[in-house]
Amino acid sequence: MHEKEKEDIYDVVIVGGGLFGCCLYYYLKKEKPQLKIIIIEKDEMLGGCIKTEKFRKDNKTYVYELGANIFKLSDESYDLIIDLQLCHHIRMLDHKLRRYICYKSNLYPINLNIVGYIFFPLINFTNKVKFLFKLLFNTYKNLNLYDHDISIEDYMKENFDMQHYDFLLVPLIYGSCAGRGNISALSFFSRNLKLVRNNTNTMRIWRERLERCEQREQQREHRQDRETICNATHGGGIALGNRDEMTYQEYNFFYKNNEKMSLLRCVYRVLDKYASMTYAEGGKIHTKNRADRKEVIPSYGPYETCGTYANKYLSVVKKMYQLIKYVSNTYVPLVYSQMVANWKAYAQGEDEKRKKKKYLGKTISLKYGLHEIIHRLKRYIAQKDVYTNGEVNLLEKEKEGNIWVCNVKTEEGHPGQTKEIKNIKIYSKAVVLTVNSKVCSHIMRNLIPSNIREKLVNVSLSSLISVTVYFEKEDINIPSNFFGFLSSEKTAHILGCFYINNMFKERCSNDNIVLLTLYMGGQTNGNDVFLKKEEIANIISNDLKLIFQISNNAKPTILKVTKWHEAIPFYASNYEMEVKNILNEMYKPKYENIFIDSGWITGTSISDRVASAKDLATLMLSEMTKRSLTKNGGKWEKGWKKGRENGGKKGEKMEEKMGGKNGGKNGGKKWGKIGGKNGGGKWEENKGNTSRMHVLHFGDAWDRRSLLPRMEDKHSLSNSNW
Repeated sequence: MHEKEKEDIYDVVIVGGGLFGCCLYYYLKKEKPQLKIIIIEKDEMLGGCIKTEKFRKDNKTYVYELGANIFKLSDESYDLIIDLQLCHHIRMLDHKLRRYICYKSNLYPINLNIVGYIFFPLINFTNKVKFLFKLLFNTYKNLNLYDHDISIEDYMKENFDMQHYDFLLVPLIYGSCAGRGNISALSFFSRNLKLVRNNTNTMRIWRERLERCEQREQQREHRQDRETICNATHGGGIALGNRDEMTYQEYNFFYKNNEKMSLLRCVYRVLDKYASMTYAEGGKIHTKNRADRKEVIPSYGPYETCGTYANKYLSVVKKMYQLIKYVSNTYVPLVYSQMVANWKAYAQGEDEKRKKKKYLGKTISLKYGLHEIIHRLKRYIAQKDVYTNGEVNLLEKEKEGNIWVCNVKTEEGHPGQTKEIKNIKIYSKAVVLTVNSKVCSHIMRNLIPSNIREKLVNVSLSSLISVTVYFEKEDINIPSNFFGFLSSEKTAHILGCFYINNMFKERCSNDNIVLLTLYMGGQTNGNDVFLKKEEIANIISNDLKLIFQISNNAKPTILKVTKWHEAIPFYASNYEMEVKNILNEMYKPKYENIFIDSGWITGTSISDRVASAKDLATLMLSEMTKRSLTKNGGKWEKGWKKGRENGGKKGEKMEEKMGGKNGGKNGGKKWGKIGGKNGGGKWEENKGNTSRMHVLHFGDAWDRRSLLPRMEDKHSLSNSNW
């Protein structure tokens, strides 16, 4: 590469500008603003499947979603909303609204509680009793106990009954993944309904990977500590790793590292300190009359007092009084201020907990649509860090160095004119792919083996159509408490419907129209995504006439038809094992700094995407820190270890040389200043001490943390090197 190209190397390239990509950028930049990150998005705008639009009618504005409408708040998504200052825009759904199941063009209400379940008319009472009995006494088979993957339909036949499958699970399958009954029961119950723990895969893959790395690091440090203790010598004997007591000069109730200093020793040292303050020339104490410098009780030691027993006792009382006064003036204000600060923090934390408890686990949306999240995130995304209308066509590895090359295909030109196709290359130390499996297979076609490429291509994905329509209020009759419906028909075109007027009053305040969002397609009618707008309008009009009472032969006015091609994962048989095999391949060293994360891996809901982005950012930052410290401190650490093995003066000189010389060499002026000062200066200052002091005290604190832990954020990490 040319020098000019090296200057343009990014730290991270994020392929895909959806919610996950924007959140990942936000979390990375929040912790390390100096990172060079670029987002490559094939569309004109960021947001992915989160799109909100508006239209005006009769001088009124109406807001509707083209993708997701609602989501359930988790810890991570709540924290993000707080960070983005969107808490006051949260809108919880009215619990009085009723959901309906559509069966044979009839609507059957179902309440999300035990009473609503008991009175749900499509399931007979006997099956309800059997179902509750099996749940209470755990007489059904756990999904993780099966040797093979089983479909939802077969699982319900084997453990429960088909009425619960037809009238409860089929609508949920339509509403969550637009699938059919032959999807994997383990995947659906664990990923969409969050009812079962998935022992094959977990959606928190990055958190688990980070925990494994931390465990290995702790084991490595433990081995190093044992090696240090065994190899260090003190006066020809073996040092047992006990730190020098002189290291801890002050006793503090609040620090664990002072636990080896007794309270009695602390009292003695305070007395010594006060005695040294009261001494005059010649070693005589001035106690009562220090201001006029008059000698009261002559003394030749800090705890010896000449005179009668009364004077001795009086001296003890005075010293105790002075000790109490000294402690109260010195430490009580600190303790009091700390207690006040802790109480304020506790009160603030309790208030935050109450507020969080109010929203956590609730189904919500935002006042002006879910795109508010993207809009707020864009405030933290620099315009120069976004590359729109660009599609990554190929990912390759540079021959020299651990650098990845993204070949990006872009179209340039004015609207209405023939656009010119250009190909550019973007260099990066790390690449994050947030696209679906088929696009991943295409991008990495020259990197991955043929069997993994085939597995990526064979991941089943469902296509969906979102249609927003409205009727005049007088032309359609909808229940007043209507939230929406999900279909239980196995050949239905319309899978579900939302009544926007009732769900979000602020988005449609006009009582003269009825605003609906419909969802079509999925696995049941996969070809619907290829229909024309007129054909879609006819299907909607005919189906809605059977479901609702529509008068005057009224037809809906279509505002927007949005087609989402291969957007939702369809959990085919052995889905979890296939995903696990793909992830195991991507964990190999040859794919270092390539990360794949999308809805088909870590969940499709908004909360799932936010949580996974936060986990991945934490993992990447941790690996950046390790690589930066390893590169800047590797030579110093090597010299330190050699000096430690040699011991004595020889090791001492080696530590000075390697600590100062390589500190300046690898870190520049700042590092040289710090490395030289701390690496050489401290060793020179303690040159007269034994090698045990050097090895155990300084070596343990420096080597185990790979140089200057207190400086790492300011100096060691200033130039992040992967």
